[in-house]
Amino acid sequence: MTQCYGMWVSSKLLSELRGKPNAVVSGSRRWLLDIYSPGPPPLAVEFLSRRNKRKFPEKLLKLLDLKKSRDARAVLVVAPGAVGSEDVQLASSFGIYLVIDGDQTSLKSAIKGGDVTEVNVTSRERLLKTKSRGASLECREAIMELLETGWLTYEELAEQLRWRFDPATVYAQLRALQSRGKVKVLSRTRRGEGVFGLPDKVYPIRADLSGHSKISYLAETISRLLEGKDRPVGYQEMANSLGVRRHVVTSVLRGLAKSGSIQKVEGGWALAGDKRLTP
Repeated sequence: MTQCYGMWVSSKLLSELRGKPNAVVSGSRRWLLDIYSPGPPPLAVEFLSRRNKRKFPEKLLKLLDLKKSRDARAVLVVAPGAVGSEDVQLASSFGIYLVIDGDQTSLKSAIKGGDVTEVNVTSRERLLKTKSRGASLECREAIMELLETGWLTYEELAEQLRWRFDPATVYAQLRALQSRGKVKVLSRTRRGEGVFGLPDKVYPIRADLSGHSKISYLAETISRLLEGKDRPVGYQEMANSLGVRRHVVTSVLRGLAKSGSIQKVEGGWALAGDKRLTP
């Protein structure tokens, strides 16, 4: 067990449960546990200091084993700075409570069998408040990585990054990227939400786009597709790139041709006035 157990803020509350320190508990193997209370229900608690943060996987495995073999409520109490947001997410995926030492409200909730995700989200938020300014750059990089794979609304970005960054940070860094021209609102959903993406990337059409936004995005994207090609582009290639049916592409092409933006050439379509492809 952690030698500085008496210095942990959470120790007083846990001692009131008559939990036994340095308890040897049998699961799939015999474990030396920081605190164990037989219950019911059984309560298994481990402590993780900053000095011993490399032991996080070991302690997580120990708690997971006792959770499965003894149906114990598994709680990992960590010192501030001992874990990162990804560690909180990992603990949550295994149904293990992760509580920042000193957060007595969350610890009480864990002891009583409260919602694991709710407790751990609170811990994540406490961690995020103490992160350095380097979090801004890290957040921007994470946003760009997500937008490489698909275009997303702010709410979708915030949800996917919620274990690493608080919503306010995601919003601020998304706006920073937008002001630098790194990302832009490419379209809007039927609810009016802006859908963010990389300016030069072609994304398959989302099913939740509004009718007007869908047509506008298709028209703009088809023009960019043709601009980047030194050959004609056919109906099916466009349909495949945009993730829509051929008849949808045909309708948009007719509108662009009528406006004089594009022209029909042998083998497909090209931008109007492109002498390289003019028959």
